[in-house]
Amino acid sequence: MLNISVESTNPVKKKTSVLCGFVLEKTNQVIGLGKTDSKIDQAIRESINEMEGKFGKISIINTLGKIPAKRILLAGLGQKEKINNDSFRFVAGKIAKEVRERNLSDFAIIMPNNSVCEPSLVVSQIVEGCKLSLYAFDEYKKAKAKKAPNLAILVSKSPQVIKTAKSAEKISNGVIFTKSLANLPPNICTPEMLAKYAKKLSTKTKIRCKIFTKSELKKNGFGGITAVGQGSKNEPRLIIMEYNGSSKNQKPTVIVGKAVTFDTGGISLKPGEKMDEMKFDKCGGCTVFGIMKAVESLRLPLNVIGIVPSVENMQGVESSRPGDNIKIY
Repeated sequence: MLNISVESTNPVKKKTSVLCGFVLEKTNQVIGLGKTDSKIDQAIRESINEMEGKFGKISIINTLGKIPAKRILLAGLGQKEKINNDSFRFVAGKIAKEVRERNLSDFAIIMPNNSVCEPSLVVSQIVEGCKLSLYAFDEYKKAKAKKAPNLAILVSKSPQVIKTAKSAEKISNGVIFTKSLANLPPNICTPEMLAKYAKKLSTKTKIRCKIFTKSELKKNGFGGITAVGQGSKNEPRLIIMEYNGSSKNQKPTVIVGKAVTFDTGGISLKPGEKMDEMKFDKCGGCTVFGIMKAVESLRLPLNVIGIVPSVENMQGVESSRPGDNIKIY
């Protein structure tokens, strides 16, 4: 897991394995870096002339001990007028991957000033780009992904930017939680197991959780859910998560996502090619999980309800058939 800190440190004085800065096209300097050493400044200008600040291009120079940072990484942002909400996220992701591939233990990114883009937007993109680009699902692999380096974001003194960085990290953790659930294999992530994840998510948090079992679903008239899952030995569940961050008078925001933990198509069997990817038919429900995790960790002043009907759609002697009469309520 990538560890992130936000510091009000002069970039030239920052001790790090690699000091990273952004470069715009048609410029000859690293945004926010300032003067370092005459030889380093010359090397930076030469590298910028070669990379031209082109979007996504990266160049690294060795500082030869002239400043505390061992290396300086230049990352192209492209043309200033073409910078959008994803520009810094994409380039920050490339920086993070480059640092990890070089087996470096840490890196620091210089926050651009507000002449380039709104600071809170930039810092959130940097955090999201670095965290999400280094995500790897290797829980069941012997060969693990390389350890993520530590990141320091160098900013001018701004409480709002620091607060935004922390919020972006919590949102990224919600996205990563979603991805990790979605990547779980179907023999492990059954509807019952997904319900256990919901209960775990509600432990020592402001989230309350209610699980409907197969018998409760039948009793309450949820015929659509039970019909889809009746061909599988893994019984369906209806998962309801509730977060109350505001008054009881505030109407809740309700999000619904299906979680078919594996979808063969039932009797209407799907083609065999890429059948293994049918575990991703639970991604809607997994997204609800990730949203609820992020909402709770951010302590948002909202009331939110997450609803996840979860089934496994398999062939079996009890599978529902095309044309069956299904009673709902």
